[in-house]
Amino acid sequence: MITQAEHLPNELWFIIFSYFEAHDLVYTFFKLNYRFTQLLSSNYLTFYIQLNKQNYRYTPYTPTPRWFNRIVNRITCLRSTSQNKCGYIPEYLRQNAQKFIRLQSLTITINSQQTNIIYRILHKLPSLEYLSITCNIQATLLKNILSISTLRIFQLHIKEFLWNIINPLHVNSNIEIFYIHFLYVIDYRLVNCLLASMSKLKQLDISSNHDLCISLNRKFNDIIFNLLQLRTIKFQGSEHILCIFLKHLQTKIHNLQRLHLNIKCRFFNEDFFRNLIFYWYPIWNKIEKVYFRVEGYILSNDSKQTNQYKKILTIKNKELNNCFKIQWILPNYQLSLNTILIISK
Repeated sequence: MITQAEHLPNELWFIIFSYFEAHDLVYTFFKLNYRFTQLLSSNYLTFYIQLNKQNYRYTPYTPTPRWFNRIVNRITCLRSTSQNKCGYIPEYLRQNAQKFIRLQSLTITINSQQTNIIYRILHKLPSLEYLSITCNIQATLLKNILSISTLRIFQLHIKEFLWNIINPLHVNSNIEIFYIHFLYVIDYRLVNCLLASMSKLKQLDISSNHDLCISLNRKFNDIIFNLLQLRTIKFQGSEHILCIFLKHLQTKIHNLQRLHLNIKCRFFNEDFFRNLIFYWYPIWNKIEKVYFRVEGYILSNDSKQTNQYKKILTIKNKELNNCFKIQWILPNYQLSLNTILIISK
């Protein structure tokens, strides 16, 4: 029976070490004894680095501790999300790009002046599979990212959108999972531009800090329906685009497994409930996971009709063995009621 931690096999220690961020790991175990020092020096051990940890105050002149340079070729995950504290990181990556031979995951925040440095080094990272970048968008950077052959997951957080990026980038990307988040209003011209290069996309997630969006039209649907491998869709928009989208969903995307929609409509009226009960419900019933959130107004003189459709909605759900959860969120009675309807499966 093993009674001392030092006697555990190396493989188990490597698993334990994988849960530690590199700073914590090195400062906890390095030189604790000969065994742990040898384990930390092993080529089988890889590292996760977070360069904006608050308890390590780096400067542009002393960017990393001495041990950092000895493990660069074993770093698989690198996160630097604080631009103010780690503004030197893009330059450090440029200087050491050739050493990051195992780097699979990179999370970074950059400003406009650092864009040129980043797009020059990305293709020097031979194992990069995941990239999360927060930045002001530029066409050259986007084209460079999409052309990384190893990249499979791309998270794009947009601080500011430059309006001239509205045309296709003419790149054939290998990205399979794409998250795009707008700090302000969603601009679907940029979304369309990027999706046109992602023929292998399997999961799409579009979000924003605001409910409004720009230029969500038929072109978005045309591009979406050409992504034959798409399995998960999440986006927000208007009732009009929802009708167009769902009208073609069943015939165009046969393998869809998850659908998440966040919709704004003007009014909950007869047309809306008719579409919901008789057209959208049957489509959603064939999809594995559904989350549908819609926000609109119920005029006081439509309240009786609305209650009637609520009953019909409940009956329809019973016919489908109550496979959907239905939630109504209504404020106190007013002349018009801003109401939220959530349907999930």
